[in-house]
Amino acid sequence: MYGLLAVLLVIGLVTAVWLVSRARRPVAPTEPEPLQLRSLPDAVRKSFINEWRTVQQRFVDQPSTALGSANSLLTQVMTERGYPVADFDDRAELIGLDHPEVVQNYRIARKIHQSNREKRASTEQLRTALVSYRSLFEQLLTAHPDGQLTAHPDGQQDRAR
Repeated sequence: MYGLLAVLLVIGLVTAVWLVSRARRPVAPTEPEPLQLRSLPDAVRKSFINEWRTVQQRFVDQPSTALGSANSLLTQVMTERGYPVADFDDRAELIGLDHPEVVQNYRIARKIHQSNREKRASTEQLRTALVSYRSLFEQLLTAHPDGQLTAHPDGQQDRAR
């Protein structure tokens, strides 16, 4: 009789511990959190523009190296703006709903960048990737979270996309 009572007590304790541990787990959100995009301060924006010019100049003599630099620079810009770079592929569908051009250009360039790292990209593919990165770069630098007019990287006025 005491053996049965001990077994029931152990089962009760295990069940109680399990219920408490489940109650303490954070509930997974049903919808992903919206993006919290930020504007770039003028000084940071100008610094990125200068870095981009260096990348483009480097492409003439060192296209492979320039593409790697472009990828790193775009990662910095996207991070500074608030894009989820670490899990970008996982959240690409969500981002694509509001920013399809960002996702498309990033995917094109990133795919070629991966081929380049494996030494399988032609110079023409590298050029295509750099053009995609440039388009993405311009979108990221001119886009403003509240839709205000912002200066285009080449100095022209442009409405945020």
